[in-house]
Amino acid sequence: MKKPFFHQLPRYLLVTLSLCFVLAACSDEEPTPEPTVAAPAPTATTAPVATPTTAQPESPLAPESPLPTPAPASDVGAAATAAIPAGEPVNPQTSATAGAVTGRLFINDDKGFRTVPGLIVGLAELIKGDDGIEKAAGYDAATASAGEIRQDGTFVLDNVPPGRYGVILDAVTTSILAVEPENPENSLLITVEADKVTDLGTLVYGPLPLPGAN
Repeated sequence: MKKPFFHQLPRYLLVTLSLCFVLAACSDEEPTPEPTVAAPAPTATTAPVATPTTAQPESPLAPESPLPTPAPASDVGAAATAAIPAGEPVNPQTSATAGAVTGRLFINDDKGFRTVPGLIVGLAELIKGDDGIEKAAGYDAATASAGEIRQDGTFVLDNVPPGRYGVILDAVTTSILAVEPENPENSLLITVEADKVTDLGTLVYGPLPLPGAN
């Protein structure tokens, strides 16, 4: 004899509850995360380093200046200057408040190397403009530090006050501002420090626009 439906109800409830527990257990499981791909690390780049530039001082001689400048030597270099004999020893005088300047000067042209004995090497104080750039050279032969070139081409300027100077070649009746022998576009500007000797080395020029030097 078939039992009434309500007698079978506990079985249906048991099956239903079992299904609920199964579904609940499935819902408690955490979903498996999808694998992620790491982003590539940024590549470090080095920015180019700017090369600092140093402003070159303007020549104390303006282009329209009536004072001439030396012509470059016809043949300047280690091989050429090697032919110059050694000079006499010098003893520049310095102090705690003054420096000294020394060097040798020669002309090199179709006559070969020669000195200019008696030519005066003087120093002109450099004058700065409002922008702080050296603009002019003030040379007073009566008060400037100076020394004569000797027979061997050597010159010595003793007890020079510290400062910035332009090198002047003075033939008494006329004067010129010296230039760097290897860079004739640049005026020969020097810095003198107390208790130190500024050695200009061997200066070799072509014919100088000075009496007895061309």
